[in-house]
Amino acid sequence: MKDLLSYAIKLEGAGGKTLPPVHKWHPEFCGDIDIVIKPDGTWFHEGTPIGRARLVRLFSTVLRRDGDDY
Repeated sequence: MKDLLSYAIKLEGAGGKTLPPVHKWHPEFCGDIDIVIKPDGTWFHEGTPIGRARLVRLFSTVLRRDGDDY
């Protein structure tokens, strides 16, 4: 989580124009998170819409697909 916060601060300073090198990240599986992205682009966490656009933007930059998994 500390690395994610550090990255968020860097993104904010860069105007959000850079993308993280997710192709280089290979973290260990640490559990499932109840996050859903609806077809209209609304993000939900545990059934509640995520209202903070900056948080959604941060999550969107670190989402990646590995095979059939995200």
